[in-house]
Amino acid sequence: MDHLAVRQAGPPRADRVRAHVDPEVHRGCVQPADARVREPHVRRGHADRRELPGRRGAGAAAGQPGEHRQPDGVLRLLTNLGVVASRELQSRLKKELVIWLVTASKSGHPQAVPVWFLFHGDSFLIYSAPGVKERHVRENPNVELHLNTDEVGDVVVRISGKARITKSEPPPHKVPAYIRKYGDQIEGFGWTPEEYSRRYPHPIRVRQLRFH
Repeated sequence: MDHLAVRQAGPPRADRVRAHVDPEVHRGCVQPADARVREPHVRRGHADRRELPGRRGAGAAAGQPGEHRQPDGVLRLLTNLGVVASRELQSRLKKELVIWLVTASKSGHPQAVPVWFLFHGDSFLIYSAPGVKERHVRENPNVELHLNTDEVGDVVVRISGKARITKSEPPPHKVPAYIRKYGDQIEGFGWTPEEYSRRYPHPIRVRQLRFH
């Protein structure tokens, strides 16, 4: 299982880097959503806010920004069906540094690891080093993506999709949005963007998303 602690700012602690070498693990990550005991009444299609006692106005307004804009009624339907993300979740997926990628081997053995990612509205782009993630995706395209929840499990985001290794994607150092998002973290490891691309040469594209 890939493990590594990444600081929000500045280089990582040397003892942690020596112990686990994978910059995809964000320092302070909590367990993926499915590792927690889930409460009932979870709403689908956005950063799900559970209907806990005393909470009012739970849930996010349905919607889709920019190029995916649809009439409000259509958006509400698609969001409720889990086909598109709400505006709230779209915004969060643009800002979050880490998401949990859950893969499984051909025999069904699962693995969940935190990874860096770009969200493109209808797909995710993730770069992988050679190893378990890459092997699992080649064997079994069914994956899930989970965002970190809070300490009480109040906000849960779970996304399923189909993943594949694609040769059509440029290396990460040639993707300006990726370097804008993770340039500081890459530099914190003492790497250049080109070196990062050599270490993480396998682009994983996740499509056919469903927001649960």
